[in-house]
Amino acid sequence: RLNSLNLTGTGYGEVAEVTGLDVTDFTIEAWVRFDYTNSGSTTNVIYVNGGVSTDVDTFALTTDENNKVKFIVGNTNVLSTTVFSNNNWVHIAGTRESGALKLYINGNKTPEATGTSGAAVNNALDLLIGKDTQANRFYKERIDDVRLYGVALSADEVEQNYNAGASAHTN
Repeated sequence: RLNSLNLTGTGYGEVAEVTGLDVTDFTIEAWVRFDYTNSGSTTNVIYVNGGVSTDVDTFALTTDENNKVKFIVGNTNVLSTTVFSNNNWVHIAGTRESGALKLYINGNKTPEATGTSGAAVNNALDLLIGKDTQANRFYKERIDDVRLYGVALSADEVEQNYNAGASAHTN
């Protein structure tokens, strides 16, 4: 996919702190060419708002050693039920609204997983794409169309974003 971040397992992207962004309710979304590479950690980080993906004041999207996706908010994990194959494009969207967490996969209007986290999120952290501050948690594949919204998108909006990008993210 042209214009995606093509990560080798050592590089990453960083967006400086966005002072005006309030992420009490939010959506984090990305297209990823799925990968889990065991490089000394059971987690590969797709996106985190600074720090370690499991810190109590962060949120993140990750892959794990079981080839699943996690949406993490305030150390609460929402885990996909789908087991993904490496090297396939996957659209992932995690939403939080009034503490309710939803993980959407490939534009399906029914969340694949749900949970609850009312944890305060630290808005003063840099946004990291492809790693967190823990050693060996680099992502090693492509990440594209990363988006952070200051609102929780509806299931219809998530589906629309998936449909808008599906033809560009074929395997």
